[in-house]
Amino acid sequence: MIKRLLALLLAALLAVSLAACREEISEPPHEPQEEALTKAIRETILAENSGKYLPGEYQSAGFQVIETLEEEEGILSVYALAVYHEYEFWDGIFTSISGMRTNVLIRFEETENGGVLPLSYTVLDVSSGLSEEEIRQLLEPLKKTGKKYLYTDEDLQAVEADADHGAAEYLESIGRTAEIAPNGEMYARHEQEHRRLTDFISDDLFFETLSKNPRLASYPEWVGTLEKLEDGVRYVYETEYDKAQKAVIYTKTRYDTGEVVAQETVTAEGSARNSA
Repeated sequence: MIKRLLALLLAALLAVSLAACREEISEPPHEPQEEALTKAIRETILAENSGKYLPGEYQSAGFQVIETLEEEEGILSVYALAVYHEYEFWDGIFTSISGMRTNVLIRFEETENGGVLPLSYTVLDVSSGLSEEEIRQLLEPLKKTGKKYLYTDEDLQAVEADADHGAAEYLESIGRTAEIAPNGEMYARHEQEHRRLTDFISDDLFFETLSKNPRLASYPEWVGTLEKLEDGVRYVYETEYDKAQKAVIYTKTRYDTGEVVAQETVTAEGSARNSA
């Protein structure tokens, strides 16, 4: 009798265990909705802005959510301050060379597994083609919550830092350590350090020659360097000024080997010659 009871008990425990395993396997793993939404917002900003600005080698997005509303079942409306940046190495500094910062409204559809899918992306500015009345209507749900697009300098710094964090992760992934800076700061440095070409040359003929030479379009407009990835190979484009020759020397080298692959000299009088 005891053996029979033990056998029945063992069978019952085994059945419960198998049922639990089946239940665990049948439920697909999914990330929490908040995490999924954060990821989706960033990916949507990147997708909507890619290809619209001066291209760099890396693109990053940052944002600060003002409010998230469920205006109808399963549809989320996210009001956010968004930034998008294209980055490129200038003088060894990973520089934000182009991009935007604006107010956006992104609508998402919730999925059964806890994820979200983007439905629409709207820039809340008349520059997007919307009228002021259309923007007012889009902002009406946000207004009812008592919130609005109002942020401090600290908020703006935080959203820019969010984008720069992505750039820092990219630098780590390629094994580079570099300062990250906006292009406005770099232009200011060039001016302060008197490294703009106009600090050395005032001849209009020289700059006219440059504008007609497509080979020189990739080089920096200052005495210094910038880097570009071409077919997976990193090249350094360098602009130098030779005071003795009163000429600007443009040199393109491979980043990994230092091999000079192109060089051209343009004199202040506007003449040019290839050296490689």
